[in-house]
Amino acid sequence: MAALPRTTPFAGVPDFAQDSCGTCARTAFEEVGQPYEVDLIRDSKTAGHRRLQPFG
Repeated sequence: MAALPRTTPFAGVPDFAQDSCGTCARTAFEEVGQPYEVDLIRDSKTAGHRRLQPFG
């Protein structure tokens, strides 16, 4: 079985950025009925996050 697509948005986003390009992929998945996984970034200063995104 193929892995589901995964999005990695920030858990807390300011109001002005609610409809940014970070939501485009999720909106597209929902419109076509494609299941996907969400990994919320709650703290970008953790070692786990730095392993995936060394620049922050």
